[in-house]
Amino acid sequence: MSFAQHLRGFASLVLLLGGCEQPVPPATVPAPTVTDAPVGKRSPCTTDQSCNGDPSVSALWGHCTPSTGVCSCNPGFELHPGGYCQPNTQTTEPPK
Repeated sequence: MSFAQHLRGFASLVLLLGGCEQPVPPATVPAPTVTDAPVGKRSPCTTDQSCNGDPSVSALWGHCTPSTGVCSCNPGFELHPGGYCQPNTQTTEPPK
């Protein structure tokens, strides 16, 4: 048997075994579902004490507005991006 005949026989075997078929696409994986609460989000305030940035402080730095769940800070305090009140970081000094 010549080399050309071997090559034709090999090509026939490859075709027979499916060597020229289109590749099978990979199985699609469903997207994961989120079951936990988002990370980094603060839950709405429920008490005035929950508006304090430091829970060990007994004085109230603000009060909770129950209808919206948002803290409203007292004078001298500001709302932190996390949703609680903290001492005002900007001091206003009278001009000299």
